[in-house]
Formats: sequence, structure tokens, C-alpha cells
Amino acid sequence: MTGPAAGPGDLTPDELHRLLVEWNDTDHKVVEATLTELFEAQAVRTPDAPAVAHGSTELRYAELGERANRLARLLVGRGAGPERFVAVALPKSVDLVVALLAVVKAGAAYLPLDPGHPAERIAGMLADVAPVALLTDATTLGALPETAAARVVLDDPATAAELAGHATGDLTDAERIAPLRPANPVFVIHTSGSTGRPKGVVVEHRSLNVYLAWARQAYGAVTGRALVHSPVAFDLTATGLYAPLTAGGCAHLVELHEGTAPDAAELPEATFVKATPTHLALLAALPDAYSPTGQLVLGGEALLGEALDEWRARRPDATVVNEYGPTETTIGCMEYRIEPGDAVPAGVVTIGRPIWNTRLYVLDERLAPVPTGTVGELYIGGELLARGYHARPALTAGRFVASPFAPGARMYRTGDLVRRRDDGQLDFIARTDDQVKVRGFRIELGEVEAALTGLPGIAAAAVSVHEERPGTKRLVAHVVPAEGTDAPVDAEALRTALAARLPEYMVPTAFVGLAALPLTPNGKLDRKALPAPGAAAPVGGRAARGEHERRLCELFAEVLGEPEIGADTSFFAAGGDSVGAFTLVKKARLAGIGFGTKDVFTSPTPAALAALAVPVPTGDGEGRTSAATGRADLAGLADGLPDGTEALAVSPLQDAMIRRAAAGTGPGPYTDQFSFPLSGAFDPEVMRRTLAVLLRRHPALRAAFRTGPDGNPVQLVAGAAEPVLHEVDLSGTEGEEQRRELERLLRQDQDTPFDLAEPPLVRCTAVELAPDSWRFVLSLAPLLLDGWSLPLVMGELWMTYMMGGDEAMLPPVPQDPPQREYAGWLAGRDTAATEDAWRVVLEGLPAPAPLVPAAPDTGRVTVVETTSLLPEDVTTALVARARAHDLTLNTLVTGAWALLLGRLTGREEQVFGVTVAGRPAELPGIDQAAGMFMNNLPVRLGWHGGEQVLDVLTRLQRGQAGLMAHQHISLARLMDIAGTDALFDTLVVFESQPTTTTPPPPPMPAGAPMPGGPGAPEGMPPMPGGPAGPGMPPMPEGAPGADLPAGPPVPMGPGAPGGPGAPEGMPPMPGGPAGPGMPPMPEGAPGADLPAGPPMPMGPPMPGAPGMPPHLVQILGMEAHDAARVPLRFAVAPGPELGILAQYWSEAFEPGRMDRVQAQFLEVLTAFAEGLERSVDDTMTTVTGGTGR
Repeated sequence: MTGPAAGPGDLTPDELHRLLVEWNDTDHKVVEATLTELFEAQAVRTPDAPAVAHGSTELRYAELGERANRLARLLVGRGAGPERFVAVALPKSVDLVVALLAVVKAGAAYLPLDPGHPAERIAGMLADVAPVALLTDATTLGALPETAAARVVLDDPATAAELAGHATGDLTDAERIAPLRPANPVFVIHTSGSTGRPKGVVVEHRSLNVYLAWARQAYGAVTGRALVHSPVAFDLTATGLYAPLTAGGCAHLVELHEGTAPDAAELPEATFVKATPTHLALLAALPDAYSPTGQLVLGGEALLGEALDEWRARRPDATVVNEYGPTETTIGCMEYRIEPGDAVPAGVVTIGRPIWNTRLYVLDERLAPVPTGTVGELYIGGELLARGYHARPALTAGRFVASPFAPGARMYRTGDLVRRRDDGQLDFIARTDDQVKVRGFRIELGEVEAALTGLPGIAAAAVSVHEERPGTKRLVAHVVPAEGTDAPVDAEALRTALAARLPEYMVPTAFVGLAALPLTPNGKLDRKALPAPGAAAPVGGRAARGEHERRLCELFAEVLGEPEIGADTSFFAAGGDSVGAFTLVKKARLAGIGFGTKDVFTSPTPAALAALAVPVPTGDGEGRTSAATGRADLAGLADGLPDGTEALAVSPLQDAMIRRAAAGTGPGPYTDQFSFPLSGAFDPEVMRRTLAVLLRRHPALRAAFRTGPDGNPVQLVAGAAEPVLHEVDLSGTEGEEQRRELERLLRQDQDTPFDLAEPPLVRCTAVELAPDSWRFVLSLAPLLLDGWSLPLVMGELWMTYMMGGDEAMLPPVPQDPPQREYAGWLAGRDTAATEDAWRVVLEGLPAPAPLVPAAPDTGRVTVVETTSLLPEDVTTALVARARAHDLTLNTLVTGAWALLLGRLTGREEQVFGVTVAGRPAELPGIDQAAGMFMNNLPVRLGWHGGEQVLDVLTRLQRGQAGLMAHQHISLARLMDIAGTDALFDTLVVFESQPTTTTPPPPPMPAGAPMPGGPGAPEGMPPMPGGPAGPGMPPMPEGAPGADLPAGPPVPMGPGAPGGPGAPEGMPPMPGGPAGPGMPPMPEGAPGADLPAGPPMPMGPPMPGAPGMPPHLVQILGMEAHDAARVPLRFAVAPGPELGILAQYWSEAFEPGRMDRVQAQFLEVLTAFAEGLERSVDDTMTTVTGGTGR
């Protein structure tokens, strides 16, 4: 290494040697390798060791390699290879790791996309990188912007069938489009850009190999089990993923934001975790299972010794490492270790010394070294430097500069001001520019300011970081309204607008209005003169009422670091974030006040949380429910059933359905039927093996229902069940005769009820129409599966069939089915408290005023569907109204139906139905369980004509929030309490959109309608989100913490015969099924342009193609025919245009009436979008019943 051309006069030759040579003596021989070679070598060494896990799913190294190899070959066929990019947009799952490895095995570099980021930001990244392919799943696909990249939908059975045709061995360079070399890129990660445009950092295999070689030596704990919680779009995650996978360890993907840590008891012991210092509070609050026994690595932002103390007291034998490294230097390039027994330094912990093959230079503005103890800018050289910024040569040249200390070498200008200690370690001091770090995320203030000034009504803006207390930072926006704007700054409107453009962590939590930005004497922005948010800003609202409100105000103040908080203060307006929300939940539970993290987002004030909170035992930090089994006595109940039969309590909705069925009321049809037209040589024997697999995997499919000694229904899960597959040959008929006979068979099947006492309550029929044309029919008892379960089971059905009846592609099933713990959870509910709560709601219920007084009680009805859309500008205004008043869109929709129902029936008090999830978030694995968990419940709402609409909606939302703890009661029991046999004859179901990375259910078959597309059956797709009752929506897209798990999925599934009050599922939004009575979608409706016929291009080759298994078929569509429902149901799905699907009995309404009702529903919503401050009477005068849709 050579010395500088010139140096400061006060540096002696010995000092220069120490600064430039001695403290940079990090040379270490590392054999060149690609990530592909590193993983494949490890898979050879430990093929049967666990490699990756998520939830109950775990893959061995051999399995992970085989799945990645198949997908890599598919990607090569889509054009992936060296110097090309593949975008990956998937929720956290083992499939995500398979996808990442597949991309690098194909030779390409991956572009990780966070599905929770705004579509505008994702579109910018896609445009910047121009990937040749996009790997995603059916649920995530709908939230992604358009791209020219070839789409590969991993959970599409067509993709699975194509994968099955590829070899499982490692790829060679001969198979790739070009040889893979260490100098090729491995991934590109975008960081915040000062101009408002994120910049993509391209990292090569070469530098990643050096980092991983060092990490395997430095972090010995990665040979055990590493918990990986951060998103793959955060470069910090690469350590937790690839260090274990190249060292024989297991990367276990988890969430750290689940307020009650439901799966803590299921987690194996963790040896390694990498997180940001902000996460220390979470780790300290979470159960021990989330904290590593070996090594905790912290990076991404400054570490305070005081913040580390609490966690270190829990794990005194673990090593803590403070790791520093910009993305531009491949994850990490410096470290400082705190070994067991070492004292934790006070204040900001040093960032330490360089790791292998890294050179650190602290330089002045002339690129000359500064003495120890002097502040200078940090430059980094060596083998860890990234290639640069993708397609940004000028920016790359400005940050990756020529090194004056090593001829021909580069060094990266970090922009960090540091000071070197006498022992060579470095301390971080500040930034040279406007870049900051909040919660570990790198943020260019200029990017946030550019987004602000791009909003209408904003003339100028500046953003600063406000630190209320050490280690707690938040962004504060200072805005100057445009000339002529008299209204004060609307913080909520600005926050909502920014959330549509920026990730959650870049949205300011406070907004300060200014007449002008402060300037220095030379006319530049004076950031030091920007005022902090006023101390009175977060404090406000009325004083607390009641003990719960008072205690929550205290906890808000404690978590937020404020002296005082009012009962109506929003947690997020006062500076809270997703991490703080988690801490609040834990502290509240310790105080005996129970609510979830998601509740903080939907009800962010002390008053709102107090209204929905449920009592929990003081000190209950885990939030776990009773472990009671809920099993019933088998004596005499299981006669005729196989050995191993288990008795479990029925769910509330199953109870209501069984009692309805026993009463013999309600029109037909009596089963839920799904019919699949197939092209190809369908093999009934392969399907029989497939059905046997499903019956073995899912206890719900082996269930029967009998009456216990106490007269109550009991669910009996048989130890085994034989699949029922009838074969019918209609190949001897053709034309109209064949069509009539097929229609007769389908109708007869749907009109044949199941004997609920004899499992299985599922039957299938395979109808041969011609040697290469079949119809496969699946029929279910309506009480068996809810809509969340249907896609899971259907996806497994076709995936297993395409694999020849082999379940190798399916995730393993838990040994202890979630239904058992669910039964215990039900048994642990306070029945008396729940019934008392509902008595208050139902007391003095007025006589029914049904919308359909002459609905048929028996016989068969015809279900008709119509769809309509609220224009985009009206939908946008409606969403804005909801947010401006701390209401949910769900509440506005539900309230609109209540007021319209009042107009249609002439009554100012209404009772109608809503659907709730029924899947308790605290039960491990409940989101992946097949069964009937959802519930239907009544909503009662009254008003008077002169009352303000806003007051009616606020009362509705608060009332529903107060009933959240009491949603597990049977509708039959509610009818007993109310003294009526029919509580409602209409339902409104709000279909929440996906907002999380929760693993989605498997997909529908290729060629069958995608979720939300033509032909989607009732009950599909399952949309993770809040329960469907008012006041229980998902978080708004882009809201603070919208990346958190959204809790139980919205239930959508088949109900049961039974007329008014019959159980309801959730339809797709909206569909144009191919079956009778299911009309096409209106032009322009969501998904109207999706193909309803043959599979997409990535689907399997046509049956009979050379080399393809003979049983493969094309699935040409799906027709859904459901058991009879209530006379009228509206299913509402949010989106750019709010979509409404009306499903009604044609026998119950005169022609044209439903068109008028649906138009009126849109008019009420339009009136709400215009304002909520008018009276009910004034609002409803705008409703004409016009025909515009």
C-alpha cells in the first residue's frame, strides 16, 4: 500500500503507517465462489439437515436445493441469467427462500420487493431495473403495478405442473444463458435517494462471498438456528439467510411484530439473531424463544449501551456484536464485540474495527488522513465494495471514488463523520448530508421533501428528525402552504397522501405549519432553526374517563415519552410507530388490559382502545388462552366410526347451521358444488390418491356431526376416511343431449344433502364427456369449510393431482391440529359475559321489518349476481372522509346499508348481518387451518332523521368494537336471547384487502379464475385482514405499521341452507362465473380482462406433449353453485374503485328491483363521500334510486 501524496503536517510517518497500514491490516485469503456454489457445496455436506423453516413448514437442504433447481430452470426458460434481474415479491415463507435461491442458481440477480410498499414506489423500482421476470403469488400479484416482466405465479398449479417437468439436479453453466462468474450481480437493493428517486445498489457474488466467509467465522452461532424477521428488501436480512445456508444452519423466518407472540411455544431455541437497535425493546418484551442463546448482531443505526442493558440481563451468556456497513459495502464491514462478562459501554457504542479485506480511511475534504481524535469523513476500500448504483453512472462516480492509497482501487464515500480512538476503533459522530436513520432504515430527507412538495397545496417543505429521548427518533415535516391556502395544515390528509407514495417508515409522524422556512444569511435552509413539534401537539382531547382510559393515557405517555396524553390523542399522531405499538400492547397486558397490536392501528386512541379492550390476568404478557382441550365424551357417539375418532366442540357457526338443518327450514340447493371442465386424459386413480392425501391432511374433511348426550351438536373427527369418487361415462352422448344430461347430474348432486352423521361430508364425481374432455365435480356439506379454507384445500387438490398424487410439494401438516387448540379456546371463553353483552344489544328488539317479506322457506331458489363499481374519484373521497374522522371504510359501507335499509323499509332502527373471522390470532397455525371458523352476527343500529350522519357512524363503529370479545357466540343462541327465529334477512360483508406478508393459502387451478377474476366462486379469495364487522378493518395501505401481521383473515365461505339468518360466506370481488345464473362482469370491473379459459403462458404444456406425464390436464375454468343463502347479500371490496357484488334470490324480488337497490346503495356512498356532517334526512334526500352504475 502506498502513502498519500500529501498529508497533514502534524502526522508523522509512524502515525500515517498506523492509520493507513497497521489498522487496515485485514488481508485474508478467501477462495472465489458464487453464492450458488457456496449453497450447493453445503447441501452436499448436510443434505438432511434443516435448511429453512417458517411456521410449521421446514425444508431440508436437499429439498430446498431440488425445489430451487426446478424453479431456476423455469426462470432460465423465461430469459433469466447473468447480468439480468428477476423481481421477487412474496410474503415471508419458505417459498420466498426457494425463489431467491432459484434466481441466483439461474445466474440472475434478484430485486426484492416489499409487497407492503406503495405501488408507486414498487413501479419505480421495476422501471429502474427492468427485470426479465417477476416471481410472486396469486395474493400478492393483485397489489403489484403493471410490468413488462414475465410473471411467474408460484402458487398456481399450472406453475407447479411446469416445475414438475424440470430436473432437480444442480444447474451447470451449459444450461444457463451464459456462464455464472463471481463478478456477476447477486442482488440489487434500493435505498432512499436525495432527489426523490430511490437508487439501486448492485451487489456482486464476489463481495458477498467475502462477507459470508468472514460471517461464518465470526458468527459461529449461524450453524444453529437463526431467526430471520426483517424483510429481504433490507440488506441486513442477507446475514440471517445466507450465513446459515452456507454453514449448515437453519434460517427460521419469523415475525417480531405479533403482539401476543402466538407461536413462541412452537419455536425451537434460536442461536443467532440479527436486528436493529430499535428491535431491542421488542426482544426484551417477547418470550425467550425470540432471543438468541449464542449471538445477537445489531446494525443499521447507532446502538446505545443503555438500550442494550435490559436485553443483556436476559441473555448474559450471549455475545452482542455492533455491526456497521452501508449497503454499498455489502451488508457489513466493521464490528465491535461485547463478549459475555464484558461491561456494556455507556452512551453510543463504538462501531469498532474493519473486518476481513476492508480498509477504513478517515479523511478531510482534501482526501488526506486526519489524526486520531479528529473528526473526518469515513471512506471504505477493499473487497466488500458493491458494483455501484444501477443505471446511475454519475451517481456511482460521485460516491465510489479513486483511492489515493491503492493504485487502481476504489473507495466508497460514506457521508458519515467519524472519529478514530487511540486504539484504532471508530466512533460515529454525524452525517455530512441530510441522510438520517430511523428504526434502522436509511432515509434521505430530500426524498421525503420531494414527495411533500409534489402534493397540491404545498409551496415548500423541509423534514427534520426529532429525538424525544435517546434512541427514539421520528420524522417531523415542516410545510409552507401554497399562496391563497387559508386552511390550517391537515396532518392526517398529508400523512395519507404520503403513505400512497412512500414506505411507512418514511412518512413523518408530525406536521408543523410555517409561514416560511427559516433561512441562513446566505439564503440556505437553516435546519437548526426548524421548530420542534409543539409540546402541546400530541397532548389534547378530553381527560380520561374510567380506570381503563386513565391507565391507557399513562401508558401512551410512557411509551411515547410525553408528559401527558389525552384520551382522544392518536398514538401515531403523537409520534408512535409499529415498534411502539408492540411495546404498548405488552405493557397494557401487564396492566390487565387486553388488545392486539392491530387494534392500535384501527383504534389508535386511549378511549378507543379502552372501549374494545378485554380483561386479561394482570401480568399476562403472553396473551395465551386456556389450554383446555374442548373435547367431548365419546361414549356412544362414535358408533360405526373408525378407530382414532376424536370428539371436538363445534364452532359457533356450525352450531347454528346444524340447528337450522334439524329444523328443516330454508330453501335448497343443499350442497356447495364446484365444477371444473378439464381438457386432457384425466386419471380417476390419480385423483383418488389425491383425495386420500387431502382427507389425511385435513381433519375438517373427516368430520361428522352428531348430537351429544346433552342435546348439543358434537364434531367427530374420524381417524380415517375413504374418499368418495363416482365415475360417470357420458362419452356415448353428444351435443344438446350431453349438455342436458350433465346439467341433470349436477343439479341432482347439488340437491342431494349429506348425512351429517357419516363422514366424509365431501364427495366427488368424474364425468367423462370424451376421451380428452372431462368434468370434475367437488361437493361439500356447507358447514365443513369457510371461505378462507376453500382456496387452501382447492389449491392442494390440484397441486397434488398435477404431481401424480404425491404430496411432496405441500407443506407438512402440524402433528397437533389447530382445531384442538381452537376447541380449547372456545371452552375458555366467558359464556356468561358474552351472553350478557348480547342481551344489552338485543334487548327490546323491534318487530322484524324484513326487506323480503315473502321469501320462500322451502323448495329451490335461483341465486343471481350483479356487480357495480363506485367511480375512482368518489372512492378516493370516501376513503379520505373515513380517515379524516378516524372511521374505517368498513364502517362507512356498513352504515350506508343501514341507512338505505331504513329508507327501503320505512324504519329508523335496523338489524342486519355481518361476517366475522372467528380465527383467534393468538392460536398458532389457525391461519393455515381448514375448517369452519367464521361466524355471522347481527348489527343493530338506530338513528333519527335530524341526527348527523357522522354521529351515527361513530356510534356504529364504537358499538362494534365493544363486541369484539364476544364474537364467538352461535347465531342460534342469539335468536334464543332475542326471542325470534329470524334476526335478519340481509348481510353486508366487507372484503378486506391483503396488507401483510402472512402466507396466503394455496392458489386456485391454472385457468380457473384468479381471486377477484371472472368465475371466482363464492367464498374466494381469502383476504387477510381485519374481521369483517364495522370497526375491524385491515390497516390502510401505507399506514404506520401496515407491514405488521393483519390478524385473522376475513372469512369468506359457504354457508348453509336455512333462509333468513343463514350462515354466509364471502364472495369474490366481483366475479363473472361461467355457470348458470352467474353473469359476466361489467366492462372495466376489476379482473374483467382476465382470461377465464386456458391457463396463462407459464402453465403446463398441452396434455399429450412429449415427455409430459399422461395424467396432466388443463383446467378450463370453474363453476361454483352454492347452497342457498339469505335472500340478499352485498359483498363490498375496496380498491381504486369500490366494488359491490349483490347476490340475491330471484324468486324474492320483482324484476328490476335489485338494480334500483344497488344504484341507491352507490348513491348513499356517494353522499357520504361528499360529507358526513349533514343530517341523515338531508343525506338521504340525494338518494333517487337512479339507474347509473
